[in-house]
Amino acid sequence: MDGLGTPTWVGIGGATTTDLVQAGTQSTVQNGLVQYSAWIETLPQASQNVPLTISAGDTVTVSLTQQLPGTWNIAIRNTTTGGSYSGAVTYASSVSSAEWIEEAPSGPNGIVPLDNFGSVAFSSASAAASSTPSGIGKVSAAGAVAYSA
Repeated sequence: MDGLGTPTWVGIGGATTTDLVQAGTQSTVQNGLVQYSAWIETLPQASQNVPLTISAGDTVTVSLTQQLPGTWNIAIRNTTTGGSYSGAVTYASSVSSAEWIEEAPSGPNGIVPLDNFGSVAFSSASAAASSTPSGIGKVSAAGAVAYSA
């Protein structure tokens, strides 16, 4: 079905608040073909695609680093191809949570059931508050995250 999108992303904030700085990849179906993209988003603004080629099966690393309060560096690296994107955004975050998400697909009629497409691996995922990294199960607030999918 055209219009379905399945995003995989990491984010800071948003679990219990309305602020969220996030970045990731997405597969969408257009004209019966699957297309892949990398993107960044700061709520409530819409996501913005970034100039980075993504293909099925690629390994991608995302890093969200708070440089100063309100200033974030977002880096996305396709470790399969060596391509990368890096950019800075200004955004006030509560840094209330760190999130690693495989989101259910959504389309014109809302969320649809997540099909059994295999697995998405989040590896080497960590978050750091005050330069002290914590594993994926031990994080409550942070300034940096990473994932591989």
